[in-house]
Amino acid sequence: MDSYRGDEKLPFLIVAVFTSQSVMLVAHSCHAGRVWGMLSKPWKMIAPICTFMTLVRYIGSFIAGAFYFKVHDNATFRAQFGPLSCLSSPAPPR
Repeated sequence: MDSYRGDEKLPFLIVAVFTSQSVMLVAHSCHAGRVWGMLSKPWKMIAPICTFMTLVRYIGSFIAGAFYFKVHDNATFRAQFGPLSCLSSPAPPR
């Protein structure tokens, strides 16, 4: 039995990333809607700002995920795509 080398294609991983990010977008939008209904007039603009930031993170995580699947190496990915690396790659070892 061969050991896993890390270079095999994992097509289900793309589906998992898409599903988890879509659930996150819906959940954060629902929370922003609750904030919209709960806050008074001058503070209500926090909800659309939160929804916009969630949408930006949603799009950014897909971009980061696409780059990550092209690179196949965590260190190279972090070196080339620094700020995007926090959206879709695991935490660096300590």
